[in-house]
Amino acid sequence: MNTTTQKNLDDKISSVHFERTTRQSDLEKHNSGTVTLAIAKQIIREMERDLAELRDRSASARIRRQLSEISRVLLPIESRRYRLFRKLKDFCGKFHSERAANSHVFNCVAASPFSYFDLAKAVNGEDSRALNLMVLSAVHRCGSTLMQRLCNVRKKTLLWGEHGRVLTNFTKMYSHTDLFAISRGDARRRYFESGEDPNQWIACMTPEPEFAQTAIVNSARTLLNTLYCQRRDTHDVIGFKEVRYSRFEIELLRRCYPEADLILLVRDPYKTWNSTPRDWYSSLDEWTTAWGQNASDYMDIAATDSRCHLIRYEDVLKRDSQTLERFFDVAKITSAQFESVMAHKIGSKHFGVEEEERDFILQRCREPMKAFGYA
Repeated sequence: MNTTTQKNLDDKISSVHFERTTRQSDLEKHNSGTVTLAIAKQIIREMERDLAELRDRSASARIRRQLSEISRVLLPIESRRYRLFRKLKDFCGKFHSERAANSHVFNCVAASPFSYFDLAKAVNGEDSRALNLMVLSAVHRCGSTLMQRLCNVRKKTLLWGEHGRVLTNFTKMYSHTDLFAISRGDARRRYFESGEDPNQWIACMTPEPEFAQTAIVNSARTLLNTLYCQRRDTHDVIGFKEVRYSRFEIELLRRCYPEADLILLVRDPYKTWNSTPRDWYSSLDEWTTAWGQNASDYMDIAATDSRCHLIRYEDVLKRDSQTLERFFDVAKITSAQFESVMAHKIGSKHFGVEEEERDFILQRCREPMKAFGYA
């Protein structure tokens, strides 16, 4: 490869990074993004001339990486970027860039029911419809409905109810797809190193893990964005409440919405079991497993994620000052709004807790109960 040409490409990639950072204020001032878009177009025109000089196909791997990087860097650019990306895709095609030409960004353009403008923002977690507040509880009857009502007292906030833990299905798909992507790496490598010779075992050949992972994250985000786009235009805070989401669902949510606030709820397990209908769980063993594992995970997650807010239900009821100060800030509500909801008790039930059930709960959940001050 011509050294000068290669240096030109490197310089242009650096230039895109620089412009993306230094022009951020311009993007905020000019919603059309015309300043940065003009610079990007100039870079693309220069790239076209440089790429035309390349004849050595052995350099295609490096070109693929560079074009893929450029596509990611340019993704946030506003306005008319669809044509820009189509041009990039054409460039990739000219140089047999299978990885860049068939990247998740371009595939989503073809497959998504949304406009490219909306989808591109969703891929980067910047979709204007992105969820920004969720209430998650370790198990049922931890106060998630009360917290939902408290959030919704603010008229510009809309927290929808439970959706049947649909993200659990995505975490299962994530693990299965990722497993195949990793475990079938040798088959994938041999196939492409052989010049795509079909006369070998390729039955389970799967794209690389980064594509498998991105596919699941983008699919989950698209589902949630579409499901909760109703009445989006009249609310500036939107999300949902759900129960029994574990570490895996929370990690997926965080990848979908890096800037969202997550309220993680726990409650005294004795009182929680007392108000839980017995037919909601197959056994007390299943229930204690869920409470113990999720409560422990919530504490660990909140310790490392500043946008995950761990709250004990009891602290809300007793109006703990630190808890309410943090919650009011996240939910954007006032003390008066809080009290207007707390004055109305809805849906309380009691089923009792036998002594042997108390002993079993303590035996199974002793450590997290101690950590939360319940034992």
